[in-house]
Amino acid sequence: MNNQNNFLTTKLKLILYMLIGFIVVDIPLGLHREAIMLGVHTLIYAPLLFISYNKKLKNYILHVYITIIVLSFCIVQGGVFSPVIYFFLSPIMSAYLSFGAKVGRYFAAAAFVCIVTLFVIGILGLNPFPPLDVSSINIHIFTFAIIIGVGMDVLITITNYNKLRDEAENILRDHQNEILQQEEELKQQQEEIIAIQEQEIKNEKREKQQHESDKIKAENSLEAIKTSIEYASKIQLNTLPSDKILKDYFAEYYIYYQPKDTVGGDYYYVNNFMGTTIVAMIDCYNQGLTGMLLGTVITSYLDTLQRLPSSPTELIYELHQYIRDNFNYYSNLNERGCNMSIVYIEDHHIIYSGASGIGYIVNENGTLPLKSSDRSIGKTVNTKASIPYKDYEYDISSDDVIILSTDGFVNHKTKKGKVVGHDTLEGLIKGFYNGYHESWKESFDKYITENFAKEQEDDITVLCFNLT
Repeated sequence: MNNQNNFLTTKLKLILYMLIGFIVVDIPLGLHREAIMLGVHTLIYAPLLFISYNKKLKNYILHVYITIIVLSFCIVQGGVFSPVIYFFLSPIMSAYLSFGAKVGRYFAAAAFVCIVTLFVIGILGLNPFPPLDVSSINIHIFTFAIIIGVGMDVLITITNYNKLRDEAENILRDHQNEILQQEEELKQQQEEIIAIQEQEIKNEKREKQQHESDKIKAENSLEAIKTSIEYASKIQLNTLPSDKILKDYFAEYYIYYQPKDTVGGDYYYVNNFMGTTIVAMIDCYNQGLTGMLLGTVITSYLDTLQRLPSSPTELIYELHQYIRDNFNYYSNLNERGCNMSIVYIEDHHIIYSGASGIGYIVNENGTLPLKSSDRSIGKTVNTKASIPYKDYEYDISSDDVIILSTDGFVNHKTKKGKVVGHDTLEGLIKGFYNGYHESWKESFDKYITENFAKEQEDDITVLCFNLT
């Protein structure tokens, strides 16, 4: 674009130089009228050429004015036969090369109209100026000067055109090379992107396969753990007294046993030692496998007793010391320990001792809570204010009902978000006197269905029984 502007500027300046040059030529040749007109056009053309304003508009105005200059000289010199007519080529060629084919066609059409107009004026005799005397030597000299001027203009135009074309081809070639280079860079970038994407796809596929493999392993492990827990649950249930054993010891009984998980830390135990029936309710603080294992240890300890301690309190102390000495179980895990209720039964006389246990006797007078220590078995440190383990003796009849419970029932949430509580349990069992297991079960089932929240936070075990 800069080369095009330079070419056009050179052309327009060349026209100005020709105007001045022909003034010098016309005066010696006696063409004073032409010299005056050239002077006038020079005074108009020079400001249009050198005054700064919109470049594109300026170039159009100068080209149009050059056409007007040529037309006016042709009229002054007699019409279409004036040698100046050849200068119509100048605006046509420069317009074509500088503004493109469309503008070049417009200027060619304008030159054609001017020539036709000159011809018509000449035919009709409308031109006020006489034609040049072509036989005069001065006119020959003038014509020769015109031919030289037109030739110089054409020569300069062709020379600059070739230069512009070469420069344009070089620019085009540079642009093509730049485009090819950019295409090559884009191709390389595309290949790199494709390679990265392929690698990412491979990595994603590998990660997905690894994830699937890990998932399968985890599912297999989970299934194995689930199977193991289910098997452990069967083992735990088999360690609990069966219905056959319970029927041998009790006239009527009811068990509500609901671990929080598949296995739990609640155990109930029934056995006979030399005429003394022992009934124990065990509540290990941790649920799940941990509670189950400790509960199994305690029941195994009871099964392997060579002699029954003289009182439930003595047995509780032995268990407390056994857990602390052999397992150190709760010293590291928590400070709450294992809760327990133990009942010794001989005929219709019972001895009860509790380690944070929950127990009741329901007789004809109502519900009698069984007193219990607030200490837990296996607890490392007890406060000075805590109540020591102690035996409590009671005489009961066959119609009296003994209830032993873990704290899972009284601590369970109701549908309203409140804790069930001891008062509710007492109110639930107060009508159990002289009753049967069907009515006991019905009472518990009804209350649990109507009031228990679905989410269970602890193992729940309640044992109700009376003696034969």
